[in-house]
Formats: sequence, structure tokens, C-alpha cells
Amino acid sequence: MKNGIPIEFIEAYTRFEKWHFDKKSQLQNHKGNNFDYLKDNFETWEKEYRFEANLLGRQFKYYATENNLPIKEYVKASILFREYYKTPYYKQIIDKPRGYAG
Repeated sequence: MKNGIPIEFIEAYTRFEKWHFDKKSQLQNHKGNNFDYLKDNFETWEKEYRFEANLLGRQFKYYATENNLPIKEYVKASILFREYYKTPYYKQIIDKPRGYAG
């Protein structure tokens, strides 16, 4: 554990974060039509994303409730969280301004 956070979670989250920023960099460095590039890579990227997200989810769900707060604070302090929070969809899910994510 590191600051109340299991090392396995930190490793899984770091891997998920790296995956996200690697794909963002690939898209930004792509020369040509970004829509076509996304369309051509979507199926592969979706499988990779789901794999990484499921790995991360499995790490989180096995921790006792007392470990959840440090994990949530760790995630909220991450660069990836700030990246997702910029988008209206995820901001709505996180803030739940009407008491629910919808």
C-alpha cells in the first residue's frame, strides 16, 4: 500500500492513464483526416479500452470500503481525471447536478 492505496490499483490506473494519453498522442500526431483515422482504429482501440477499464475495475471492486476514499482522491488528483472532467458528458456524470448522472 502507498498512502492507503493498494499498489495493484496504482499500477492498473497508471497503465490505463498511459493507454489514454498514448492514443491521444497518436491522434494528435496523425497526418490526415482524424475522423477516418478514428474510424479505422475504433474497433481495436475499443477492445483495448475495455480491457484496461475492466482490469482497473477489477482492482477497485475488491478493496474494502475504507480503501475507497484514498483511491477516489488519488483518481481525482490525476491528469486523466482532469482530462475527462473537461468533457460535458463526464462532467455531468461526475457532478450529478440534478442528483443523478442523467
